[in-house]
Amino acid sequence: MNRRAPPRRIAVVGGGPVAAAAALAFAQALPGARVVLVPAAVPDAALADRWPLALPSTHATLARLQCPPDLLRAHGVASPRLACRFLNWSRDGAAWMAGDEPLPPAPGGVPLHHLWLRAGEPLPFHRLDPACAAAAAGRVPAGAEPALSLDPQRLMAGLTSLARQAGVAIEAPLEIVHPDASGIAALTLADGTRVEADLFIDATGPARRLSAATPFIDWSEALPFHHVRITPAATAGSPVETYRARTDGWGAEWPGATVDASADAGNSSRIAFAPGRLSAPMRGNVLAVGEAAVQPGPLLRMGFTLALGQIALALELLPTGADTPLLSEEYNRRAGQRADRMRDFLAAHHLARDGARPASLAPILARFTRHGSIPAADEDAVPRDGWIAMLIGQGLRPERPNPIALGIAPDVARRAIADMAGTPAQQGPVR
Repeated sequence: MNRRAPPRRIAVVGGGPVAAAAALAFAQALPGARVVLVPAAVPDAALADRWPLALPSTHATLARLQCPPDLLRAHGVASPRLACRFLNWSRDGAAWMAGDEPLPPAPGGVPLHHLWLRAGEPLPFHRLDPACAAAAAGRVPAGAEPALSLDPQRLMAGLTSLARQAGVAIEAPLEIVHPDASGIAALTLADGTRVEADLFIDATGPARRLSAATPFIDWSEALPFHHVRITPAATAGSPVETYRARTDGWGAEWPGATVDASADAGNSSRIAFAPGRLSAPMRGNVLAVGEAAVQPGPLLRMGFTLALGQIALALELLPTGADTPLLSEEYNRRAGQRADRMRDFLAAHHLARDGARPASLAPILARFTRHGSIPAADEDAVPRDGWIAMLIGQGLRPERPNPIALGIAPDVARRAIADMAGTPAQQGPVR
């Protein structure tokens, strides 16, 4: 029988919530290990640290970190995001929304969007999504499980406090990295302390202080607009985020900020970022998490969601470097799949623009335009309904009706849709 020796010394490097979450998670999972958190400067382009958002798919991981959504909201660390609104984003210019929660089931066992199509699209599809309706009305229904827009300072304070309680030692800031053939030999801190570890976790964002030697896969062709200006604004928190497309980029309204993404720098106030991912986030004795591993860019703020998924996967597999090569390879495979699926989801938001698309997006679009379904993926932070709402919002429609939906008379489908939307049945489209 093979015996695995879990890491006894773990050094997490980073200065934001991603690093604090990783340190806390490993300290909780390995109470016998010595976990140290080594602060490092947070780059401007580290959007996962500076503007974190957690999709519902990450809430179990937050709860595991003793940060359940209800507690975060009660302490003012999180505010709910129910949906995103897109303006001038589709080819026909029609506004659309996409919710962060699953769509309600349709009567008769037919997928909701197929029932809506059978009814003749009597109203915008997002009108059938309770999350979108509630977001548009500015309210959060009881029992909802929305995405969480997180205050980075309060989140960092809470995670750091929990990490200390779990035994994490907060060290002096990082000064020098000493690489070797296995990855990292040691770190020298600002106070002269030398830190050695079995596992080093790079949570330094796009600076990649520990992972700079790992090859980087560029996503810039698939994800356009590589400069962003984020301006803090005294805006009240809203359960809906708004995105507006422009010819030279897009703008957004986030809780507490206005966002302007464009193709080029324009002026020095813009932050440059390079979308893409490391080819192997686990390399030797170094594990990269957050935007040290994947930089998805500002659209929809997906960086922190990916980071929590990486931490959860690392705890599931516990790859520790050269002594567990198969687990390291499995981590890289699954983390890469999740990152690439997120890239495809974000790239699919730009269907109305001319440009390159990832090859892996083509079968997803083909399946939806033929049958109205989304191919399953082992690793996907976005639920199937999120894909469907996004593709319908941009004007895609399946060529072949759903066989179950064909058995429903159009007038029956219209009445069912009207009942779900709480509106009178219509013969023609309602906008």
